[in-house]
Amino acid sequence: MSSRGRTRQLTKRVKESFETGQFDINLFSFQSTFESVHDQELDMQERMRHPMAFHSEMLGDTMYFHQAMNQPDADSFVKATIKEVNGHVDNGNWELTPKEEVPSEAELLPAVWAMIRKRDLVTNEITKYKARLNIHGGKQTLGVSYWETYASVVTWFAIRLLIICGVVMNWNMRRIDFVMAYCQAPIETDIYLKMPVGLEVKGSSADTHVPKLINNVYGGKQAGKVWNDYLTYKLEFELGYQRSIIDECVYYKGDLVLLFVC
Repeated sequence: MSSRGRTRQLTKRVKESFETGQFDINLFSFQSTFESVHDQELDMQERMRHPMAFHSEMLGDTMYFHQAMNQPDADSFVKATIKEVNGHVDNGNWELTPKEEVPSEAELLPAVWAMIRKRDLVTNEITKYKARLNIHGGKQTLGVSYWETYASVVTWFAIRLLIICGVVMNWNMRRIDFVMAYCQAPIETDIYLKMPVGLEVKGSSADTHVPKLINNVYGGKQAGKVWNDYLTYKLEFELGYQRSIIDECVYYKGDLVLLFVC
């Protein structure tokens, strides 16, 4: 049984080769090696399903904070980090709270930096340095810092249909990418973070204060759902869009809006 839950068996011909002594190798050892290589191949195929992310991974452009600080272009990552922190501060995404005010039952979740070099897909030249501050969602506990995690995504059928209609009827179409999208939605429960690495605030330290989230942050198990619920509310109750009964990520009010949360 593989780590993915798939059962694999050696072929009849290979088993016969072992039984007749054609292969001077331990059968159990061979099968273990076979399963390991097979799992690695499946993992590689899964990662390759997202070509741009895979390309970045292969170039070593995606890394943690400590890795980025050891790169020749560390100064560019530092600037990206400052920009990310300023964005959170300017938007009021958190407030520093003395540790003694944190409830005893609350979780202190690690903050994880994701550092990325973004490149031109044609020339491969670096176009941007990105630093994103995330919650370590793997440390969250169900029923304590999150509940539901589901966030609906528009179907490919709806996307293809819209493009076809747009081409045939000469519609104006555009894609909108929200900057720091998740952070625009208010958090659904109190969440406290450990002080992010590299963040220094006058009058406080990792020993005395922790950030208490006011708005949603990337990386949390519920982050996609919180943002999806917030945007749905804005579209329906503030802007007057109606939701399709066929695809719950399609909204219409004279024009059409397709919602994709990743």
